[in-house]
Amino acid sequence: MGPDELAGAARKLAAHHGAEACVIAGDDLLGQNFPLIHVVGCAAARAPCLIDLRWGDPAARKVTLVGKGVCFDSGASTSNPTPPCC
Repeated sequence: MGPDELAGAARKLAAHHGAEACVIAGDDLLGQNFPLIHVVGCAAARAPCLIDLRWGDPAARKVTLVGKGVCFDSGASTSNPTPPCC
């Protein structure tokens, strides 16, 4: 499963539960001020994406869950100045 497939699954899940899904992918990540997601995913064959799911009353207090779903890992560049330990 790559980023496009994960985004599609998130959109389907959102539609099923009446939520809103917003996917920011590829170079659009730069325009939306997510440069680190963009740069780490640049070396991969498939463009990276950020998936934002929103559900519930917009006036209610917000809860944000942040996670990293790794769909692919080989070939991605690193933002660390030191070589990997593996």
